[in-house]
Amino acid sequence: MSKHTMSFAAVAGLVLALAPAAQAATISFLGSDITTLDEWRSTSGITPTKTAAFDPNGDNVYGNDGHYVIMDDDDLGTSSVFVSTVSSISYITSVTNHGTPFNRNDSPTDYPGVDDPTLTVGTTVANVNAGVTFLGSPSADPIMDFVLATDSNFVLTVVLGGNTDNKPSALSVTRTVGGSTTDAAIVPAAASLVQYLFFEIDGLSGDEFDIVITGSSNVGIGGVAFEQAIPEPSSFALAALGLLGLVGFRRRRKRA
Repeated sequence: MSKHTMSFAAVAGLVLALAPAAQAATISFLGSDITTLDEWRSTSGITPTKTAAFDPNGDNVYGNDGHYVIMDDDDLGTSSVFVSTVSSISYITSVTNHGTPFNRNDSPTDYPGVDDPTLTVGTTVANVNAGVTFLGSPSADPIMDFVLATDSNFVLTVVLGGNTDNKPSALSVTRTVGGSTTDAAIVPAAASLVQYLFFEIDGLSGDEFDIVITGSSNVGIGGVAFEQAIPEPSSFALAALGLLGLVGFRRRRKRA
């Protein structure tokens, strides 16, 4: 075997060795936020600044890759129906809502305003009434589930909107297809009308995850949002660049 072939094979082996191997899914509850309130998609005017672990791409916005959120279809008006607003997420095949959006029959002031997820993020985002999708009798059945389109690492934001009577006493995220992995949130006992729960999820293409809640009748969630960190050069990418450099170096030596 020539030195050229041996060098090429060695670098190719290094590339393969550094390539990320398939990992079992992991789910980790990161914590909660009860201070951002309505300004989850506003980039300034927020005290305190959003927690870095909850905002992996560092843009001071939660769930900027996409969402499935329940909101009032009449902005901050007196409409009696909540609707779903859904945006596409490149690494999510589908998000399914198994609950029922509340038909509001009490004062709009009982449902807090939140940044409208259908508007572009910015310094200040106009508000809509936060809604809630609920299960009449919470059980082991999920209130929402989602399926991964690609191998992905991301932060899942669970929005707790509605009034204080609508909040679950417990919430967990479980992988139900592709294996069994789960973690439970610590739901804040504070009376804040808008709360956010955060999970870091590392999963494989085709994995399905269930969001399960417990509590009294008619509790639910306001929706979910997703966000990945800004990609950084990986060891695999650096090794590939090294391989290209070696090929170029060999070609130059051969011409010389």
